[in-house]
Amino acid sequence: MDPMHAEPATTRSRRTSGHLLTLGQVADTLRIRPRAVVDYVNRGELEGQRVGRSWRFTQDAIDRFFEEPPAWRATDFLSYGE
Repeated sequence: MDPMHAEPATTRSRRTSGHLLTLGQVADTLRIRPRAVVDYVNRGELEGQRVGRSWRFTQDAIDRFFEEPPAWRATDFLSYGE
């Protein structure tokens, strides 16, 4: 095969396909405060990566979080009206 036209090698799975979620998207998905998402990352309960001043998460990391959820705290959840 011509190296100029070869498919690039990738270590990403097809499932994530390079799509990353923001801190706000993850907080909305989990229906918790963004600060709680960061707390879960800091405690090692959710995988996330800092990119500059922002956080990014893969869908696989969110799926694993749902499979093995941590102990929820009442302060993690958003209250009505926020």
